[in-house]
Amino acid sequence: MAAQFPYKTTALLTYTSKVNDVATTPDTITVRIFKPDGTELGSASTPVNTGTGTQTHTVADTDADVIGKWTAQWDWDSGTSSHRDIEDFWITGVIEAVSSVSLCTLEQIKFKVGIPVSTTDDDDRITRLIRSATETIQRELKREFVPQVTATRTFKVTSNRIDLTPYDLRSVTTATLHPKATTPTVLTADTDYILGPNGGAFETKTFLTMQLACDEVLNSDFSDRFGHSLIEIIGEWGVWATESAIVEDVNLAAIETVLAWLDKPSADIAGLDSFGEVRQQQPTVSTHAIPFSAFNKLDKYARKFLVS
Repeated sequence: MAAQFPYKTTALLTYTSKVNDVATTPDTITVRIFKPDGTELGSASTPVNTGTGTQTHTVADTDADVIGKWTAQWDWDSGTSSHRDIEDFWITGVIEAVSSVSLCTLEQIKFKVGIPVSTTDDDDRITRLIRSATETIQRELKREFVPQVTATRTFKVTSNRIDLTPYDLRSVTTATLHPKATTPTVLTADTDYILGPNGGAFETKTFLTMQLACDEVLNSDFSDRFGHSLIEIIGEWGVWATESAIVEDVNLAAIETVLAWLDKPSADIAGLDSFGEVRQQQPTVSTHAIPFSAFNKLDKYARKFLVS
């Protein structure tokens, strides 16, 4: 599973160089870091050797400023052969997503557990679990439920259909194709592009894809060099601005997730059924420790069911 690091925090990458599955210290090694839009962060650098075949490289918190899938390219020489390994890692929207709003509230959890409002001994722990549940649910569903933000985001263009994963787009202020070109192409809604799904996604009414007109020119000097073009979208993102606006199913699923984490050992969390019992016969699924009862409420909001 690709490593994940919160937005604008230090990302420590670890890599093991191997020959025939045996850890081998390279004679020379460099690492290059590429952002989600394909642009390189700085230039090739030498990682830190921390043991036989083990290398580390740090992406500074100030550089980890783009949410999405990043790529580390490790090039090394063992003396008798040359090697290149490509490893992906993610910068996630954890800090951005939980800074202003989460999918449930401290008060809701305390009410469910029966903790008086005046008792604050567990507030910090519960708050951390709420933030973690918010991130986990959004990551699993590949949705941007909270918060609402105004932002500029850049996406790869390899065809006329652009997947906006993991974001939810409410409205477009400006869409610009080939933003790095001398003369960028500013697009017009309903002429140069349409948003999908038609009318917005189930319940949230947000858009998850952009479809460019068939006559749009996708090739550019950038695509000739990097294999894909770019589109820059300035707009309004995120589904809900406050906890009170969140639909009931998502809110209840977040509450159930936090309650499960409060009551059960971490090893049991992924196996909870709707009655809070651990079922040993449950198949292993990638729920990121979301209880089955909560997952059933969330499934219809998963991006995979809303984008064909």
